[in-house]
Amino acid sequence: MILSEILENDIYNMDVRVGFEECDSNLTMKLSDFLKYIIRTAGFHYALRGVPHKMMYEHGQVFVLSKLNLKIEKLPSYGDKITISTWERKNESVYALRDYEVRNQAGELLGAATSNWIIINPHTRSILRPSAFDLCEYRPLEKFSGCKPCIKIKPDTDCPLVDKRQVRLSDTDANGHLHSAFYAYFVTDALPSRAEQTPKEFEINFVKEACAGDILELYAKDSGESVTVTAVNGDTICFTAKITYQKQ
Repeated sequence: MILSEILENDIYNMDVRVGFEECDSNLTMKLSDFLKYIIRTAGFHYALRGVPHKMMYEHGQVFVLSKLNLKIEKLPSYGDKITISTWERKNESVYALRDYEVRNQAGELLGAATSNWIIINPHTRSILRPSAFDLCEYRPLEKFSGCKPCIKIKPDTDCPLVDKRQVRLSDTDANGHLHSAFYAYFVTDALPSRAEQTPKEFEINFVKEACAGDILELYAKDSGESVTVTAVNGDTICFTAKITYQKQ
């Protein structure tokens, strides 16, 4: 539940209360829902600056998440009040960079993330340079979340097929494809034997969008400390992800 939002010194801050449905049987917030709150702040940041998604769509300048690294110190629990902060960083090549922090009510760091976004024209699906975005001023900060930069996760299908899952209409967002945070549901649901382990890092590369009706085949390579998941949509790689777990 979103409690409040504020834009201060070019940093967007959103206070939320962790809901019951966002938690597992241990009343700990699920990775996918933690990620969902983090990702959504990017859109709210622009909306608070007078550039909602509808305006971006109409002007053919929509941000699409390409890569994200999330470092987890501790997942919050049911009823906790947490603050998610996000800010723009200096662009790199075709990517618009954005960082995040999540803190509890006492100010303790729960998680941090860094992300690479691309800008596309939703009508032509063509990729635009970040410099083409002219709906508001880009305001990068020299502030870093402390996460390592996003890198390419090498696809690997020479490993067990652990799940096959169809994208449902309810999985899609306003851009018409599988919502960025929901990919984490696909990953964690495919790894039931790891359900009781606490993740300390989650990395994901979005390679090609998945839409309602698509069937994703998920392959998992388990190295003990981490699991790398490759999702295939037909003959095309859809995404790659890696979860690193805390030591037992």
